[in-house]
Amino acid sequence: MGDWEVITKGNRKKLKSHKVKTACNPPKIFLSSFIDRIATAKSSMLRSDFIQQFSYALNSHKVQIIGIGLGNFSSSLYPCTQQALFEALSQEIGNGESELYDPAYSDDEILYLNSLGVKVNEGEFIRERNNFPLYIMIHCHFSLYELLLSQNWIQNKSFAIYGNPISSTHAKFSSETAIELSKNSRSITINTQDLAFNDTELSIFN
Repeated sequence: MGDWEVITKGNRKKLKSHKVKTACNPPKIFLSSFIDRIATAKSSMLRSDFIQQFSYALNSHKVQIIGIGLGNFSSSLYPCTQQALFEALSQEIGNGESELYDPAYSDDEILYLNSLGVKVNEGEFIRERNNFPLYIMIHCHFSLYELLLSQNWIQNKSFAIYGNPISSTHAKFSSETAIELSKNSRSITINTQDLAFNDTELSIFN
C-alpha cells in the first residue's frame, strides 16, 4: 500500500492524501549487505568443525548439493546462514553440480546464485540423479519430504537429507514407500549452536 486518501460525500471535508509505511513497502535493503553476511557466516563455518562433520558422516565422498526452500537471503538472516551452509558444503564436499530450488527467489538473488555457477529452479527437485545427492531441506514442510521419499526411483538410491528429524517427520506421512524408507534411514546429529539449524539432523539412506 502506498499513497491513499479518504473522500467523504456531501459537504464533508476531503482528507489530503498521504504516504504511509506498511509491510508492502519496507525500506530498501541492498542485496550486497546480505551477500557480505553470507560470506562472513560461510567463513565462520569453514573455520569450525561444522562442515567437517558432514564430510565425516558421508565418508568424505563428493556429493551433489541440492538446496530446497532455503528462503530469501536478501531479506532475512536465517536464510543468509542457510545459504552460507549451502555454499560451504558446495565448496568442500560438492561435486560441482549444485542446485537450488525456491520459487520465492528474486531476480537479483537468482543472478547472484548463477554467478556462483549454481543452477536455480531448473526442472524438478524430485527427478532422479546419477550422483549421490545431499538434499538440504531445513525446516521444509513434511509434504516435501514425503514427495521426495515416495518416488519410485529413490527406493534403490543412496542419498542423504539434512533437515527436520526424519524420526518425527515420518509419523505424518501417508505414503508407505516414504514411511518404510524413513524407518530404515540412519540419523546423525550435526553439532551446532546456530539457531538457524535448530532441531535438524543428517539422515542417510542407503
